[in-house]
Amino acid sequence: TIVVHGSVGQIFITGPKIFSRLFRNLVNTMAPSLSPIRSHHVAVIGAGAAGLVAARELRREGHSVVVFERQKQVGGTWIYTDHVEPDPLSVDPTRIAVHSSVYGSLRTNLPRECMGYRDFPFAIRSGVSESRDPRRFPSHGEVL
Repeated sequence: TIVVHGSVGQIFITGPKIFSRLFRNLVNTMAPSLSPIRSHHVAVIGAGAAGLVAARELRREGHSVVVFERQKQVGGTWIYTDHVEPDPLSVDPTRIAVHSSVYGSLRTNLPRECMGYRDFPFAIRSGVSESRDPRRFPSHGEVL
């Protein structure tokens, strides 16, 4: 079993977004492929794309995996927040500190065909939502 722990407790995944679907797919389809000679308890730090894939592959090899995430949701650098706050210790006291490298209109720089995994393609699923963007370079909202 993969367990995701966050700084505010257990993380619950909802919604049709790619990381949520990847996480549900990861939990539901991770039967170990081959049992290793020796199974280990492994901690994966971060529930972004790399952390989730690492957890899945470790689990497939028969290890017991726990994923730790400091945010309230999975997604890593794709988590968008418009939260800003003053930075009074800055050289410029009017400077605003932004807590995300993702901005509201951000689109990926890779086509969706390159962003998927062999067993989990990043494809548009028909009937999920009429608001999904069919363009090749999805927005941050579709990634997360």
